[in-house]
Amino acid sequence: MTLSSSQSIKGLNSNAGNNLTINPGGTLTLNDPGTSSLLDGGLTISGGTLTTKGALTLNGSSVWAGGTLDGTGTLTVSPAAKLVVNGGGTYGLSQLTNQGIVQWTSGNVDFSANGVITNSLLFDVQTDSIWGNKGLFAIEFNNLNGILRKSAGTGTATLGAGGNRVNLTNRGSVEVSAGTLAISPASAMQNNGIIEIASGATFQVASGGLTNNGILSGFGTIDVGAGNTLTNLLFIYPGSASTSTAGTLSLIGDLALGGASVLNLDLGGATPGSQYDRLAVSGNVSLGGTINTQLINAYAPSPGQSFDVITSGGTATGSFASSNLPSGVNGAIVGSVYRLTNSGLSCLGVCWDGGGGTTGWETLANWTSDKLPTTTDVAYLNLVAGVDVTLSSSQSIKGLNSISGNSLTINSGGR
Repeated sequence: MTLSSSQSIKGLNSNAGNNLTINPGGTLTLNDPGTSSLLDGGLTISGGTLTTKGALTLNGSSVWAGGTLDGTGTLTVSPAAKLVVNGGGTYGLSQLTNQGIVQWTSGNVDFSANGVITNSLLFDVQTDSIWGNKGLFAIEFNNLNGILRKSAGTGTATLGAGGNRVNLTNRGSVEVSAGTLAISPASAMQNNGIIEIASGATFQVASGGLTNNGILSGFGTIDVGAGNTLTNLLFIYPGSASTSTAGTLSLIGDLALGGASVLNLDLGGATPGSQYDRLAVSGNVSLGGTINTQLINAYAPSPGQSFDVITSGGTATGSFASSNLPSGVNGAIVGSVYRLTNSGLSCLGVCWDGGGGTTGWETLANWTSDKLPTTTDVAYLNLVAGVDVTLSSSQSIKGLNSISGNSLTINSGGR
């Protein structure tokens, strides 16, 4: 059945195999807020308009190929249903609940009203287009236990643009498998679920930083913008979170690892990214929380071997409150990197961890427990390779240990 004129009815029901196509010039209004409509057959909006003021449920395969989809009622894509968006158009639904599959394959989508999208199965982005291209409205996108995935397109798909906002709350999974999935500057992002980025792909949050209360993992890039901060309050897994596969997770911006942060790393060889995990940060890094490191692939590090597991394009400061490392492996900030070295030693006194981000002996944060070694302490500079320390004041300690390649420079005034 095709509709090419303007019609207003109380509700609509169809059987499987019975299909409705709304052509350009066609307008169908389901006008009764108290009437529920159920379409077991197919629905195609091809340049026309569908307005629902009641509850409309799609049970079949539907296509929105341009035109307008709006209304103060609700549209539900049932668990067995699929809605393909392949021509753009104007979106003004008060509530879209996806329990099945929404597949966005092409076309910019403009907004004409505020609304809510709730996803509990799969919202699959296969285009480099904009959801919220024109208008001045806000969509609350609640990704519950569903998947928001960008699976195709080498460019950028953007949620929100200009004055339009798509505020994403993730309690399920965001998967970026291709290209870039971007949250616009005007939009907000909350993560209490999983964000996973494939190699070569990017998840971009342009709204001034991101606080992670869930899981970040993958082989690609998280982009919060230069000068903005990713604050981690739960888990980060460079590489794979579910298998022992090493990788590099990159961050554009600054990184702050909070007290509840847990950084999980795999060591399986000498090559960063393919054999051991690396977190590569373009800006500044502030350490905190817990670091967990495990050996994979039956790997046994050679004596003295080092692994730069966090790199920074700016400064590196702070220290981990808890370090769960393989036996004989120790960690410290060396310059702008956080390095693990298989020194085979343990900290038996006051040990250099470089947490102050300087080379100065006198900087409290450069030592474990943020205190200087005293007359009753042995100072250890030998746990991590590449440490350079300068002394510019008078210090008295019980003893001092270092290894080849690590240096202590006593400046004028130092003793």
